[in-house]
Amino acid sequence: MGTILSVNVGVNFLDNDADHKIYESAQTLRGANNDAYAMHKWATECKAYDIDKQIILNQNAGLNRIIETIVAYAGAAKNGDTVIITFAGHGVKMKVPVDRSRGLNSDGYHEAVCLYDTPLIDEVIVKLLQLFRFGVNVIVVTDCCYGGGVSGTERELFLPGILGPALQLSLGNSYQSIVTSEKYRDDEDSSSAPRFLPIFDDEETTIELIKKGIEAVDKVVSQNSDIETPINQFRASIIHLSACMEGEETFDGFPYGKFTEKLNNVYELSKELKQRFGFLLNYKDAHYMLKKMLLGRTNPTLSNINYGDQLSEEAIFEKD
Repeated sequence: MGTILSVNVGVNFLDNDADHKIYESAQTLRGANNDAYAMHKWATECKAYDIDKQIILNQNAGLNRIIETIVAYAGAAKNGDTVIITFAGHGVKMKVPVDRSRGLNSDGYHEAVCLYDTPLIDEVIVKLLQLFRFGVNVIVVTDCCYGGGVSGTERELFLPGILGPALQLSLGNSYQSIVTSEKYRDDEDSSSAPRFLPIFDDEETTIELIKKGIEAVDKVVSQNSDIETPINQFRASIIHLSACMEGEETFDGFPYGKFTEKLNNVYELSKELKQRFGFLLNYKDAHYMLKKMLLGRTNPTLSNINYGDQLSEEAIFEKD
């Protein structure tokens, strides 16, 4: 594994006075900042020759700051490098005109992660992901409502199947008892609230925000000589692990959101398996176990672009 470039974003509270009015009713979350710290820790423990990592929280996680960071990583990441982009916070669905709803958004809505000042909409996220070079591995993790759709990749969803051969050999039939044991069980918690905002139906504002995001990306790209000529297709190998499907909610909690709590369980279990059996869980194994741990309360997705199917078979947040 080469260099690790990691940006971990957590947004507990939003700018309720933003001009676009999308955030007027947004409630403060409890676990998103801690989710970012947890994902930051995982990236720090990765096996790598060098690590460049950032954690960006709350009012520091504005649109321009996040775009500048991702574009800088796209310019810096070379063949064999890994980029980890994680987001925890609110998600929102935003209506678009019918003539823009084909392809990425056949349901007539865009999905977005809610940065502090404005949503980062899936169309803009796709444009950012298309900047990464061939040979770069990009791992995207989102713990927000509607998150399965924000990278435009849910159409390539991995359906839960059998566990990997190594995991089957080591756990046998005991995996079911492990992932549904009291230690990992997702108990109902009346204090946990969904991480979503009301569906936003103002098509004109949605289009304005998409235009604003794309213009911001183009401006930053024009100032970065390390970026390869942008093209409207993906070059890097990308996987996206999300807390839920694009039409679903996921839940806040403390100290972590429900999904990040279980992902942390999987991460710790992977380290235990490393000690006992000499191997780590891969992303497909992790996805399978997350679905079992969450017991259908939410449906985590694992999706891929290009050679992401190969990347998904690598060990999660690989460590020495």
